[in-house]
Amino acid sequence: MKNRILSGEYETAEIEMCKRHFRPEERVLELGAAIGYVSLFCQIHLSIQDYAVVEANPNTTRMLLENYRLNNKYPNLITAALDRQDGTTELSLNPDFWADSLVNAHLSQNPCITVPSLTLSSILSKLPFRPSTLLIDIEGSEIHLGEEVIPAEVTKIVCELHPELLGVKAAFKVISDFFKQGFQIIDNQSQVYVLAR
Repeated sequence: MKNRILSGEYETAEIEMCKRHFRPEERVLELGAAIGYVSLFCQIHLSIQDYAVVEANPNTTRMLLENYRLNNKYPNLITAALDRQDGTTELSLNPDFWADSLVNAHLSQNPCITVPSLTLSSILSKLPFRPSTLLIDIEGSEIHLGEEVIPAEVTKIVCELHPELLGVKAAFKVISDFFKQGFQIIDNQSQVYVLAR
């Protein structure tokens, strides 16, 4: 992992989009925080104070907590998966933790675990602040966001699409759903799109 980070192979597009578009006054909700690399970058290097993270895999969450401890930070953390309803869901565990996914978990050859699931509105209700920005990297589960109303105070979205999991048409329906809620694309790199309204 260290070598991937140092060689610029891990979350490169997300970091670049954050550097270009985030300011210290952002109030960020990150869906799919993994080991906390992007969230710690934003808090340490971009001076963002209001930051909350959501991560589905409890094993990855343990690494996130350790990384936060090593950096003398304390996360606003929710351990759950974004889904269509509150309850539980199956998470497919990929050998590369950053590729864990709910998409077709029941068909996966990888082991699966049951994790808590929450809708976006339920996640928002648990936060200590109202986010102005969503940062989304949830391996295909971004498809569920099209079914929810994005609150008016959210004016910026950074979203990685996963057409390899969803198919191209379904992946770009996510962007179309954001358009319907008043967002427009203002930047992109690779599969990471920045939208604003």
